[in-house]
Parts: sequence; structure tokens; C-alpha cells
Amino acid sequence: MYDTNLLRLNDNKTNIIYLASRHCINSRKTSPLLMGASLITPNGSVQNLVVNFDQCINMYEHVTSVCSAASYHLKNIHCLKALLTQEALGTVVHAFGTSHIDYCNSLLYGISDYNTNRLQLIQNSAPGILTNTRKYYHITPILQKTTLATS
Repeated sequence: MYDTNLLRLNDNKTNIIYLASRHCINSRKTSPLLMGASLITPNGSVQNLVVNFDQCINMYEHVTSVCSAASYHLKNIHCLKALLTQEALGTVVHAFGTSHIDYCNSLLYGISDYNTNRLQLIQNSAPGILTNTRKYYHITPILQKTTLATS
């Protein structure tokens, strides 16, 4: 489909989503949208600038992808930490691990406690890599000790 300005809609990359409360989405039948000659079916979620938006805007899918990516990078960094200095390790942890949590974090305002806790677990695992703390140890005393040492 061509516009008068020779712009073309790519059917494979075009997504639409209906945003509503969970109750409205469950009670409403979503129908495809006709754009020119293309019939586009609504999706349950769409992605824009690596942020996943779902129909209810509860950010569950986005938090899942952020936690997955951050965990992947932190596990790889954990395997490489014997090869890095402490300063380099801190830089790498921040660059590849915690930066995933910080990207577009203003969109996470008002998310559920469940999603917040999932992100908090990832954020708490980053200092554990730096201090050789086991996975199930409480991170709060380590964070307090680290804060006192740097101030």
C-alpha cells in the first residue's frame, strides 16, 4: 500500500494494540483494523524502543524481559569475574546488568509490588557479584557495609 508521498506500510512490522483495563479487555471482542488494503490484527503486546507494552499497561512483559536480560548478563559476568579487577568488575556489572533496569524506568511508575520485587531481586544480585556474596544471603548488611566504606 502506497501513500501519495510514496510511503509504504510494512505489514510484517505493523502492530496495533487496544489499551484498556483487564475487565474491559476480557469483556470486549477485539476486531482487526483495516488500513488501506491491509488487515491488521491487534496484538496482546507491542514493542517500542525495547519496551514491551501490554494491553492492560501493567508492564508485566517488560519487567519479564528486563529481568531475563539482566540475569543473563549478570550470570555471564559472574563467570568472568576472576579475570577482572574489582574496579573493572564494578564497571561491567553496572554497564551490562543494572543498566537494563534503569533503561526507561520512568515507565515503571505505579507498577505492582510483584513486578517491583522482581526488579529488586535483580538489583540486589548485582552487589552480590561484586562482594562474592552467596545468592541466598541477605544483601542489606553488605550494602550498608559498602556504603559506610565509601562514605
